[in-house]
Amino acid sequence: WITAGGSPVQQDWFNQGGSKEQLLARLRKGLGQFQEHAVPCPAGLQEAVLVEDFCFDACMSHFGLDWEKSKAARIRAGYAALCDIATRSEPQSMQVSEAKASPAETPRQRLVSGDSSGTSGEQGEPWLLKQHGDVLVQRLKVVKAAWIAAGGSSVQQDWFNQSGSKDQLLARLRKGLGQFQEHAVPCPAGLQEAVLVEDFCFDACMSH
Repeated sequence: WITAGGSPVQQDWFNQGGSKEQLLARLRKGLGQFQEHAVPCPAGLQEAVLVEDFCFDACMSHFGLDWEKSKAARIRAGYAALCDIATRSEPQSMQVSEAKASPAETPRQRLVSGDSSGTSGEQGEPWLLKQHGDVLVQRLKVVKAAWIAAGGSSVQQDWFNQSGSKDQLLARLRKGLGQFQEHAVPCPAGLQEAVLVEDFCFDACMSH
């Protein structure tokens, strides 16, 4: 699909989590997308992926497909869409307030972070609230890009908001990380550790 020019953004059938029935339904939906969206389908693809003695490597080789390149293209497209969403939906001012989170939002933040008392960033990763707010925004951007690239919906996601205090940004970062398991969206191995590590580097993390 990606190699043939199909859009990798907002494709719910990309989701690799769930039951066998759900996976089979997504497989069939994916095969149907070629004709529905006039994307050229490789000859024999449907038969090859549905055959009983299916072999992943042999099938990929037969059609000249590269899984790593496809994933990379999906990440790039997901991040481009993420930037577009941010441009259209975020306030013009992206300055991060140093103020504490508002009382109305604090209970939800602490539930997300797993902290019932004190500042949410002091549990597990105390350096998070000591860094500049822009770095927290960058960490959140990585999670958002990974979420979209993995097939997560970009619609009505309150944790996509990149403005607010450090406490609010950290709460959204933790909520975003929790969404993968909650909605059975495949999470890249090591993502949580990578975006919470003290010596975080945005470009290196996105590239990885």
